[in-house]
Amino acid sequence: MKLEEKQIKANYEYQGKVINVRCDDAMIANGTIVKREVVEHPGGVGIALEDEDGKYFMVRQFRYGQMEVMLEFPAGKREKGEDKFITAQREIVEETGYEGYDWKYLGYIAPTPAYDEEKIFMYYAKKGKYVGQHFDDDENIALCKYSIDELVDMIMKQEITDAKTVAMTFMVEALAKLNKSTFRSRFKLNDKQIAYINEKGMETIRKHCEDIIHDRLSMADPKNDGKQTPMKGHPVFIAQHACACCCRGCLNKWYHVPKHVELTKIQQEKIVNLLMAWIDRQVNREC
Repeated sequence: MKLEEKQIKANYEYQGKVINVRCDDAMIANGTIVKREVVEHPGGVGIALEDEDGKYFMVRQFRYGQMEVMLEFPAGKREKGEDKFITAQREIVEETGYEGYDWKYLGYIAPTPAYDEEKIFMYYAKKGKYVGQHFDDDENIALCKYSIDELVDMIMKQEITDAKTVAMTFMVEALAKLNKSTFRSRFKLNDKQIAYINEKGMETIRKHCEDIIHDRLSMADPKNDGKQTPMKGHPVFIAQHACACCCRGCLNKWYHVPKHVELTKIQQEKIVNLLMAWIDRQVNREC
């Protein structure tokens, strides 16, 4: 089934300092011309900075669009054409005063993909040398620290609702557990598999991932459960073993997903997001 849409004409309605707004003429799959409202945004980064006690730096700030004070991971906007890793290195110093080291790329999220081009690139780092905070003129933030368990608890209580912070919290929690496993951490993509990903593109690999999870893992009692995922071959298979998403037994052990119950679409999407973040990190090891 063809789903792609084609831009026919870009019509700018507003051009501002941070965003531009368009009302485009677009062609959908059946040939019909429709209107599509789009917010142009340069994107940004979010950083999970861990200190020596295993706690993460967080910021409280008033978000005018929501008219409330929100608790978030440190984050910031990319400058036009700026490398995302450079943005992350700059923003973590600006908001916490600390440099980061042992950086790990966690992938990206599209917070509101229906109408907004923005992508937020997510990073993990350990706390490095203190060099001092320096906020932008329009910033007013309070710095604090929480453990991952505390952050998860606040998310479940709806005390944290910021999308990037929710995504990053569960990503960091899952990857921290996986990194402690000698078996899981030994899985890596080789040069041939990375070349295959670069040739096909991440969108195609994501479609492969969605199909594999649906066809091999989503049913209540998959055939040959525990043996259905090869140990080599397609990058998604490697990601499944690295992320403990290779069978329903592992999903239950690592993520408390009930056995003998069909996976919901939301559960499948979460698995796909985790696998794609791992694949993205492997392809972008240098950040």
